Amino acid sequence: MQAAHAAPQAHVVCGYSHTLGDDAIMMHGMPNEAMLHDFFGNVQTDAFSSRESLRKDEKTTCDNKADSSAYWAPSLKLPDGTVVKPAYQKTYYQASNVDA
Repeated sequence: MQAAHAAPQAHVVCGYSHTLGDDAIMMHGMPNEAMLHDFFGNVQTDAFSSRESLRKDEKTTCDNKADSSAYWAPSLKLPDGTVVKPAYQKTYYQASNVDA
């Protein structure tokens, strides 16, 4: 029988922060021009966010207070147009280049 192997991995859980029509990567500097996104982690994330701005204000909703990263995902909208407010998001980091 072969021993189980768990590659290096980590995860972070971040509570919901806010919803905006912004996307700091695809539509940087263009507020309310993107589809609605739910934001988690850094509470200042918006269309103008950059590495520098996120490092300047490190308030976070994440369980690991050292993680001031910005996480976002498209908002879920019901057929009647109601936007569903999420509770949290969980992100996994998995190393793919690990010697066995």
